[in-house]
Amino acid sequence: MKISHGVNHRSSIVKDIEYYLSLLIDDIGHQHLPFDSDDSRNSDGKSLMRKGMNHYLGRHTEYKGTLVSVT
Repeated sequence: MKISHGVNHRSSIVKDIEYYLSLLIDDIGHQHLPFDSDDSRNSDGKSLMRKGMNHYLGRHTEYKGTLVSVT
């Protein structure tokens, strides 16, 4: 989904997050393990998602891993 990719890009801004969230209802359900044990809807689900997305805005744009074994 291109819209979702837009909010995960390192050059994303708060406006990108707000545009994405404008497509969702207020009681959106989501799951982010290990913090959320299920995907139940919450009356403040959009607010919680906004808080989480703003926390990660511009972060975690790269990942490096090392394969230590193949079995």
